[in-house]
Amino acid sequence: MKTEKKISGKWQGLIVLVARAILGITFIISGFAKAIDPWGTVYKFADYVGILGVTSLEPLITFGAFALPLVEFLLGVFVLFGLYRRTAPWAMAAMMLVLTPLTFYLAVTDRMADCGCFGDVLVLSNWATFGKNVVLTALVAYLVCRNRKVVSVYGPGVQWMVWAVSMFFVLATEYWGYVYQPLIDFRPYKVGEMLYNGPQSDGDDAEYIFVYSKDGVQREFTLDSLPDDDWEFVERRAVALEPMDYNLVRSGVVILDQGIDRTAELLDHDGEQLMFVFPDLATISISATYIINEVNDFAQQHGVSTFGVAMDEIQAIERWNDISMAQYQMYEMDDTDMKMLVRGNPGLVYLKGGKVVWKRALGSLSPELMQASDATMTSIVADFDARKTLNYSVAFYVLALIVILMINRTHKVVKFSTERIKKNHKKDVTLQEENKNK
Repeated sequence: MKTEKKISGKWQGLIVLVARAILGITFIISGFAKAIDPWGTVYKFADYVGILGVTSLEPLITFGAFALPLVEFLLGVFVLFGLYRRTAPWAMAAMMLVLTPLTFYLAVTDRMADCGCFGDVLVLSNWATFGKNVVLTALVAYLVCRNRKVVSVYGPGVQWMVWAVSMFFVLATEYWGYVYQPLIDFRPYKVGEMLYNGPQSDGDDAEYIFVYSKDGVQREFTLDSLPDDDWEFVERRAVALEPMDYNLVRSGVVILDQGIDRTAELLDHDGEQLMFVFPDLATISISATYIINEVNDFAQQHGVSTFGVAMDEIQAIERWNDISMAQYQMYEMDDTDMKMLVRGNPGLVYLKGGKVVWKRALGSLSPELMQASDATMTSIVADFDARKTLNYSVAFYVLALIVILMINRTHKVVKFSTERIKKNHKKDVTLQEENKNK
C-alpha cells in the first residue's frame, strides 16, 4: 500500500509540474504579447467596451491595457516557478472564471473577429480560444487542489525579488511600446517593407469606377456601362474593397482625397516622405501641433515631402488645418490601416521610395536631436533601437532570475555537497577499518 501511495504521489507531482508549465508559459506569452504592444491592447479594450456596452469603463481603458498584461505575466511566472503556491492558482482561477464565459459569449455571438488574447503574435478563432480556456480552467482547478504538494523553484525569502524584477521588466516593455513603438512588430507594414505595391490586381478581377464629364457635370460609370463619345474621360477610380484578413499578403494602404484614390501619386516614386498619421484628431492636444509643425519644418528643410492622413470627415480635417496651422496636405485613410501602420496618436512614418524606413510616436522624438547641426531624418530617431532594447532587457531579466536563484539556492547546493563529501569520507573510513580487520 505504501508503494502504491508513493507511485501515486509521484504521478500527482508530475501532473502538477506539467500543469505549471502549460499554464505558466501560456500566461507569460499572453502577457508579454500584450505588453509589447500596449496601443494594440488599448484598441482591443475599446472594442470590448463597445461590444459589451459598458461605456462607463472608457476612462479605465488605458489603465486596463497596462494592468492586464502585467497581471497575466506575473501570474504566469508565479505558477511556472511555483511561487505563492496557494495564492497564485486562486488568482489565476478568478481570471479564468471571467475570461472563459467571455470567450464563450464571443464564440456564440461572433461579435469580434478574435479575442486578442495573444495580441498580434497569434490570432485564434473565437471557438479555439474558448476551447483553450476550458483546458486552462481545468488545469487551474487541479493546481488549486494540488499545487502545494510540489516545492517552489525559489524559496519564500526571495520570491518578492522575482516579483519585483518581473514587474519592472513588463512595465519597461509597456513603456517602450507605448512611447516609442512595439519592440517586436507583428503587424503589416514593418520597417523595410513597401507601403504600396500597386493595384491589387492588373487583370480582369480589378474593379474600377470610371468618371466622365459632360456639360460641367461629372458622373460615375462601371466598365460595362461606359458612355458614348460625347462624354469626356476624367479619371479611373478603384472600387473600395471589403476589409481584408491582415494575415494575408496585402497590396498596401489606400490614401484618399475626398473619395479620390491618391495612393499611387503619393507613394509610387523614389523620393523621401514623412507621413503624419492621425488616428483620432479630436484627442490630440494643441501643444502637440507645435511639435508637429516643427517636425514638418525640419523634414522640408531636408528635402523630405510631408503629408498627413486621418480617418475623420472633411469638416474635421478642415477644422484641424485651421487649429494646427498645418503646412502639409491632409488626406483620408482607413482607421484600421492607420492603426496597423504605426502606433501612437499621432504617429510618424518615414519613407524612401515607398519603403518604410522608421516609425515612431510623436511624443518619443527629442527636440534636442532635431536642433543638432548635423541632424538628419535618420539621426533624430537614433536614440532608440527596438531590437537592441529587446535583447538587452530580456538578457537582463533572465540574468536577474539566475542571480536570484543562485543567491537563494547556493547554500543548499553547498550543504548537499558537504553532506555527500562527509558521507563518502565516512564510507571510506569504514572500508579501511574493515580491510584492517581482515
